[in-house]
This record gives sequence, structure tokens and C-alpha cells, in this order.
Amino acid sequence: MSATPPAPKTTDRFRRIDEILRRAHADGRTFLYEFEVYRILLCMGLNAPSQVHIPNLESFDPDLLRLIPGDEVVVKVVSPDIAHKSDVGGVAFAKNTVEDVVRAYRSVRDAVREQSPGSAFHGAMIVEKIQFGKSFGHEVLASLRQDPSFGPVVSFGAGGLFTEFFAREFAQGRGLAVRSTFGLDREAIRAMVRQPAICQPLSGKVRGVPRPLVEEEQLVELLEVLRDLADHYSPRNVESDFTIHEMELNPVVVTEDRRLVAVDGLLRFDDHKFVWPPRPVARIRKLLEPKSAVVIGASATVKNPGRIILDNLVAGEGIPKDRIYALHPEASEIGGVPAFKGLSDLPDKVDLAVVCVPAAPAMDLIEEMALSRRVESVILISGGFAETEGGKERETRLRRLLEAGHVEPDGGLIVNGGNCLGIYSRPGGYNTIFLPPYKVAFAEARGENVALISQSGAYLVTSTSNFERTIRPRYAISFGNQIDLNAADYLEYLKDDLSVDVFGVYLEGFRPYAGRRFLRVAAEIVRGGRSIIMFKAGRTAEGASAAASHTAAMAGDHVVTSEVLRQVGVVSCEDLNQFEDYLKTFSFLRDRPPVGRRVGIVSNAGFECTVAADRCFDLKLAQLSPQTLGRIRKLIPEGIVAPRNPLDCTPTTPTERFLALLRAMAEDPGVDCLIASPLPLTPFLNTLPAGPGHDEDITREDSVPSGLIRLAAEIRKPMVVNLDSGRLYDPMVTMLEVAGIPVFRRIDRATRALSTYVNYRR
Repeated sequence: MSATPPAPKTTDRFRRIDEILRRAHADGRTFLYEFEVYRILLCMGLNAPSQVHIPNLESFDPDLLRLIPGDEVVVKVVSPDIAHKSDVGGVAFAKNTVEDVVRAYRSVRDAVREQSPGSAFHGAMIVEKIQFGKSFGHEVLASLRQDPSFGPVVSFGAGGLFTEFFAREFAQGRGLAVRSTFGLDREAIRAMVRQPAICQPLSGKVRGVPRPLVEEEQLVELLEVLRDLADHYSPRNVESDFTIHEMELNPVVVTEDRRLVAVDGLLRFDDHKFVWPPRPVARIRKLLEPKSAVVIGASATVKNPGRIILDNLVAGEGIPKDRIYALHPEASEIGGVPAFKGLSDLPDKVDLAVVCVPAAPAMDLIEEMALSRRVESVILISGGFAETEGGKERETRLRRLLEAGHVEPDGGLIVNGGNCLGIYSRPGGYNTIFLPPYKVAFAEARGENVALISQSGAYLVTSTSNFERTIRPRYAISFGNQIDLNAADYLEYLKDDLSVDVFGVYLEGFRPYAGRRFLRVAAEIVRGGRSIIMFKAGRTAEGASAAASHTAAMAGDHVVTSEVLRQVGVVSCEDLNQFEDYLKTFSFLRDRPPVGRRVGIVSNAGFECTVAADRCFDLKLAQLSPQTLGRIRKLIPEGIVAPRNPLDCTPTTPTERFLALLRAMAEDPGVDCLIASPLPLTPFLNTLPAGPGHDEDITREDSVPSGLIRLAAEIRKPMVVNLDSGRLYDPMVTMLEVAGIPVFRRIDRATRALSTYVNYRR
């Protein structure tokens, strides 16, 4: 039996915790008992109930009860097999006397043996009974965990009986606040405490609570302790012998004297550590800007993926044709380039090899490349690795081979893929995506400041097709299984290319703990004034399974991913429409940083004004100045249209007047950004190309798109356009987007995209 130890000095708190963990580990345990969790809290300077552990009645020393204050105590079963003690009679209340404690001990022991006969019984602990309020706000949850993608994260929210209820509100941020410990300083923790609904009663901001239930600083200190524990005992910190995978305090109660005291807790740990090998990021230049290349798997007679890639390389301007080669067992020439039987026959080492043969021969070739140093980088198109049942061992062997090379002075061979669709690099002047140009073309477009980094090659090419004439990415990278290179590697390399303002990342899963490095690099990019737009797939159990079957990459918890990405300023998207809307908006409006969120909206359709007012998201409807209202009154029919914001100028408003009304609102100093929503179907607006049966022509100076383009160039405020219409008006959309104005086909998509841009770019 043992009593609660006194709190140690700060300098040796981790040494004392190590001793607790070491003793449990020596017992063969990967968890702590509740009383051991309390001892860790005391080591960290937090409050915990006084308690003693009684392994058996034969060794019970009655004098230990003097260590427990109060007239009543709580007797709790100690068992590695029982999570919910009350469900099996494992909790009893007793007076703080020897007779009553012994009686309660026997009651708990007998109840557990009867209701949970297979559970081990390791005695009971006698715990101080903590007095606290039972209404909402008196119980909180605080926890740490090692997320498989991001490493240490900390959570805070409603505790006790309210935890499960508020978990249903988690997606709206009301139930729990979750943060990575990356950059989690005291002010960030304070903001975290203020996020969930539990903050309202805690801070005394609800009716019937005349003052804060607890000082905010106590909550901040609690989460600081969990942050420090999570970081010190993380899998990446090899200076500690152990990893704390999870520690949950639920509930932590607010006592009658306004203290925070944990009255239940669990902790799981082990001695596993995880160390990433060095990342040869600088070598990515050889991959994205190669001066020589070899294609392995190109047919000499038919169009196969390898042959399409070879033809694309030859047609490109980045790699000299006399430095492009092929490997083929028989042919001496393919598509106008020399072919060789093996790597050793190549005239010189090459910067890039594109491998399109099946997994087994691909493995042999890559092993030869890694050992011979005849190749600097590889794009591994081939599948058949861990995304298949029989390829997991092959991928593990390949990954170990590459990691061994990365610790060498030259960094070794780097590999993109496998199971990828290829790479398009404008600086490298090449395209290894195995689709012919007549199927997907990287044509000139307004948005050339974008890098697309996608785990899915299919999504990469479909989005590129969707962005035709609007975005021509500087880089379009599909990286597949992440056998070697991952999204964080590409972000770290591309952050130094200042021609890229917007990074679009489609991800199905991080490699273990790679998300932490992703956060670090992403934070650096965002601090530099650039943007990362991200869609994380695999957010349900079924979606995670589908992602794993495709790329064999771990799909982490969606909510944690979204929360920690937002923490560093990454724009996390809920669907693919958002992803593409935001990419376009952030790319086009890059040179128009917003100064505020006051929006002016002009439409000629009442329903659009209503929806826009209802769905402003985080925008705020601008209050128009008297001068602006006066200008508007002169342009609208008296008694029919009210001069206000949003402005419904009716479908009978002609082009010239619509543009004048929009200009009046745009020139109001109280308007920070604009949404123009001309319903193009009305015959009073010039919105169609020239054609039979009408006199409209959008190429004329008096057309709606011409006027919008002029206005956008002059006002320099962020502006988006909504055109709720069909294919007849595609030419108008194209004309506006070629000029760099984001266009949407639904008003709520326009308001959402502009709101997101303003929020993240302010």
C-alpha cells in the first residue's frame, strides 16, 4: 500500500514521472492505475485527490486513513480490466473510519467478483471525496494523445456526463477544442480554452452564474501541463524512455473553493519510439528540374503508359532530346530516342528515371539504381506495393533501402510514388503524366501561381481539366503511396519558389507522424503571406479504407486533421467544390489583400440578395454611406427598389445602370470587398456572345463582362462574380476568368469563397 507522494520540484518532475512509468513497465503494464495518474498530476504541480492504495485487507494499515482529509471517502476498485468501475459495483462511498472503509472495500471486491468474474482484482484505492457542483460547467475534460499523423495533440471540453452529448457538436467546434502542441504557447492555449461551449459557464457568461466558476489561468495551466507531458513523452523525443500515447482526465471538476481537481484519469504508455530518417529535400530539384531522363517500360510498337510518357518528354522543352533515353530488352530506338538494354548501358548517369514496369521488376531496377548511383531520382508509376495484399513486404523492403541511402552524405536515391500518375513541372519543362496532351492539356491560363500536390493522380488530372483556361499550375505532382517522398517534403522544397503563391494539397493520409512536419512547413509558408488550400479525404471509416486500398497511407481522424491544420492557417476544405472554389479565388485575388470583411452585394435578382444576406458566412454586410445611398437613389426607379445592401436592382436594370450601381457601392470607403451577381438571362443585360436573333456581344465595351473587368482593374478591392446560369453563358464566364475575376454559378458558393479568402488573408 502507498500514500500520495509530495509534489517534487519542477527540475525533477519528469524524473519522478519516469520512476512511476518504469515501475508499471516492469510489472508488464502499458497503462497506469488511477492512483498512479494522480501521482503524475501531483508531480506536475496540479491538484489531485489524496488517496492510498490497499492491495489487500491483510496488509491494510489503518493509520493511512489519516492521510485522507474529510469525513467521507470513495472506495474504488483497482483492476486493469475494468474501465467503467460504477457499472460493476466497483465504486462505494464510506465514512472515513476503519470499520466503514473495510466494509466498503469488501462490498467493492465482492461486487466485482460477481458482476465481472473474469476481471483481475488488484485491491482498491481509498480516495478523498471531492465536493463540487453538479450543474453544467462544473466538469471538464482535458486530455492528450499521440495522433498517428501529427504526434502530440491536446483536447479540452465538457466533461463527465456532458462529454458524449457535446461530442455530437464537435464538428461545429462547440464540444471540444483540439490543438497540436506545435506552436501551442500560452496565448494559443487561452484561445483554445475560450472555444468550446463549456467556456460560457466557466467564465460566468450564462444566466444564474454571477461570477466565473474558476479562474481562466487554472485552465490554461492545466493544458500547459498536458502539452508539456505530450511533448516530453512523444514518440519523437528519444531523450525520454517512454511514450505516453493517451492521458485522459475526465472529469476534472470545479470544487466549491474554485479549484480544478481531477477525479478520474487514465493513461496508456509504452517504450516505443519513432525516428524519421533524414529527408533529402534538396535533391527534389533533380526530380522537378532534371537535365536528363530515362523511361523504363515504353513500348516500341504500341501506345502504353510508358510510351505516352516518353512521347510527352520528347515533346517538352525542358530536357534536351539527346539526354532522353529508354530501356528496352530488344529495341535500339523508341520514339526517336536511343534505347538501351540495362542501366549499366546508359552513356551517363541520369537525373530522372520514370518506371512503368510491374512491381517485381521495378523493385529490382530501383534497387540497382540505389546501389549503383546511376540515377538521381525516380517517378514510380507502377502499382503493386502496399496498396495490394501481396505488395506490403515489397514496399517495406524498398522503403528501408531508400532510408539507408538518405543517411549517406549524398542523400541517396529519391522516389516519387509508387502507384502515381506522374508529374508536370513547368520549371522543368516536362510532363510525365501518362495521358496524351489531347486528353488533358496544360494550356496557358491566368492562374499560374499555383502548385498542385495530390496523392491521387486521377484527382490531379480531373482538377487540371476542370481548371482549363483558369489555372495552369506551376507544378502538378501526384505522389501516390508516399513510399519515399511525401506532401511535407514537397511543401518544404517548393516554399523557396516564390512564384508559387497558392499550394493546393489533396491528401488521403499522412505517413506516421509526418503531419507534424507538415504543420511546421505549412506555418512557415502561411507566415510568409502565401496560402495552402487542402482537402483531406478518408474522413470516414469507409473512406479511410478506400484511401488505404488506393495508396496504403494511413488516414488519420478527420476532425483532428481539420482542427490542427486551421491552427497553422491552412484552409481546410469540407468538399471538393470548396477545394476548387478556394484555389481559384486565392489564386486570382492574390494581389488584392483584403482590409476588412465588410461586403457590398449588387444583384438584379431578389432571391440572390436574400440568399447572400442569409449566407454571408463570416462576411459582414457593409453599412453604406449617405453619399453612396444618394448615388444609388439617382440610378434606381423610385418606389420600386430600396437603396440598401444587398442591392436588388430588379431584372429590368440595363447594363450601363447595373455597372454604375456596382461602381457606386465599390467606391464606398466602408465597403472592403464586393460580390457582383448579374442574373445574365435578362434581355436588359449584354451577357451573350454575338449571334443570330439578338444584338448582344460580350466583346463590346458596353457589355457586362467588359464593364466588370474595367471596374475590377480600377478599384483593386477583392471582387467575385456570380452567374447563376447555363451553358449559353460559359463564354462570359471564360472572359471574366481569363481576366482574373473568380466566377461562381451559385450565390452561396460565391459568398463562401470570398468569406474564406477574406478571413485567411486579412
